[in-house]
Amino acid sequence: MTAEEIELIKACKKQDPLAQKKLYELYAPKMLAVCRRYMGSQAAAEDVFHDGFVKVLTKIDSFKGNSSIFTWMRTIMVHTALNALRASVVSKKCAEDNMEILNDTQSDDDVYAGFTVSELLKAIESLPDMYRTIFNMREVEGYDYNEIADAMSMTESYARVCLARAKNMLRKRLENHYE
Repeated sequence: MTAEEIELIKACKKQDPLAQKKLYELYAPKMLAVCRRYMGSQAAAEDVFHDGFVKVLTKIDSFKGNSSIFTWMRTIMVHTALNALRASVVSKKCAEDNMEILNDTQSDDDVYAGFTVSELLKAIESLPDMYRTIFNMREVEGYDYNEIADAMSMTESYARVCLARAKNMLRKRLENHYE
């Protein structure tokens, strides 16, 4: 961390409103993007982001500097998004059957090649909540299956099936884009 970041965090811990505003201005776009990957709409992402940022400000005293402030804030945003999704009545659980889709051998790189970032994000956003969440946790954030299972209150095999289904659904949506 830079000396400027350290001073900013110290000022935020003292509840300095100018420092809090600066922290918000520095990290809001990146944190909103994290929330957007998990939520189905911009409005839902903004709600989660604002809830998450309140948590950041109220828990800033617990930040010890063991990681970057960005990483610490991103973790809070991801957990806030997961909690919002868990609380959602609309969230649907995926089934543990049809394990054969785990054996799909087509490379993800082949499927994603030729699409713009915007097209890929749109396709990911169109996935059902559970699939989109697990896809983001594994493929974007790099969580392992055990961490996903713990965060989503499911078994590791269930998380694997959901990820495989998310990839399969994403692959089909992207292939249909060509037709």
